[in-house]
Amino acid sequence: MINNKFTKKSISGLLLLIVIGIVVFICLPKNINIKLSNKKNNTPDWYMTEVTSTTYNSQGLVKGILLSPKVTHHPLTNTIELTRPNLTLYDSDRVPWHITSLNGRIYQSQANKVHLWNNVIIQQMPGPHSDSTTISTNKLTYYPKTSFAHTNQPVTITQSNSEMQSVGIDADLKKGLIHFLSQSHIEYDDSD
Repeated sequence: MINNKFTKKSISGLLLLIVIGIVVFICLPKNINIKLSNKKNNTPDWYMTEVTSTTYNSQGLVKGILLSPKVTHHPLTNTIELTRPNLTLYDSDRVPWHITSLNGRIYQSQANKVHLWNNVIIQQMPGPHSDSTTISTNKLTYYPKTSFAHTNQPVTITQSNSEMQSVGIDADLKKGLIHFLSQSHIEYDDSD
């Protein structure tokens, strides 16, 4: 009688373990596949709409403002996609630079590098030591920590009576210095 009870309990326990194993086997692979699929496709894990982000310097003055109608984070690449980003930055004389484009991407793992593309326009308002300046290109990389911008793409720079064209620039937006990389051409109109 003792052996019969032990055998019935053993068989019942074994059947229960088999049923649990089958259920886990059926359910677990789907969950794993979904998670792997999300990582493989770099599916966004969060997004925000109508974003305004302001950063300040150590004196409490506005250092920069980012506006975007939609911001999306991708965890696999640790990047943030920006829709129609609009950045306002300030040089050492507190004169604003405005940077706009149709698309942008922030690389958080690479010193907050910001890559902008599709109709990139950089505008500096006139200041005590600078004229109004407009820079247009199709792609640009901006480094917020150093206020440095770089592109290897064709660039057009317009200031009051002159238009400059170049293939590529390095620009220090904090100091207002622009270095032409190659194939530079300048037209100056002195008719005013």
